Amino acid sequence: MIIEISSTLNYKHMKIPFVYLGMPIGGNPRLKQFWQPMIEKVNNRLSRWKGKLLSMVGRVYLIKSVLSALPLY
Repeated sequence: MIIEISSTLNYKHMKIPFVYLGMPIGGNPRLKQFWQPMIEKVNNRLSRWKGKLLSMVGRVYLIKSVLSALPLY
């Protein structure tokens, strides 16, 4: 029944946990493993230019602003 409905409505049936917009859905946010992919993604994007352009205060401010905006995203 679920397979017929999903093919009719053209959506994929997924099991929890899964990733939506880069964030894991259905995991335990209290565990470090839950946040590790996000930390690595942010770290990889920032590592290209943060050392050249930002002071230590700027880095701390950027990290705080990114982490505070994650729940809204």
